[in-house]
This record gives sequence, C-alpha cells and structure tokens, in this order.
Amino acid sequence: TNVYAGIADPAGESDGHLTRDSERFHTAIGYKKVASFTGCGNKFGTWYNLIYMEKMLADHRCPPQAFIPFPQLEKSVLPRL
Repeated sequence: TNVYAGIADPAGESDGHLTRDSERFHTAIGYKKVASFTGCGNKFGTWYNLIYMEKMLADHRCPPQAFIPFPQLEKSVLPRL
C-alpha cells in the first residue's frame, strides 16, 4: 500500500552532475520525504546525500488483504501502460 523512492541529493545546491529535479518531481506527484542520509554516496568526486520519499497508495487495513502474486492479477486491475 506504500511506494518508495531512493533519490541522490546534492549536499548543497545543484551541481553539474546532480540537481534537485528528482525530489521536486516526486513531491509534485504526492511523495513526502521520510528520511535523509548525509554524505553516504560518492560519484564524480563529490559526496552526495540520499533521501527516501514515500507515497501512500491505500489505507492500511487490519487484517491486511491477502497478497496476490503479480502474475495472478487481472488485467483490469492493472493500470494501462
């Protein structure tokens, strides 16, 4: 019922390799930032942060509905690609 995104995040302002566009995109479609890890990734000689964003897709029911394996989902339930 939740979806998550792990996003590289510049430690300061955007640079020539990484912008904040991914975070802005995910925010625009309803994700919220739930975690931030400081200086945990290095690429192009620069240390970057990692943020996790989360979006709730449905209510959390108790007890949860039974798990349905992906191949068993009906085509009518899946969004059209």
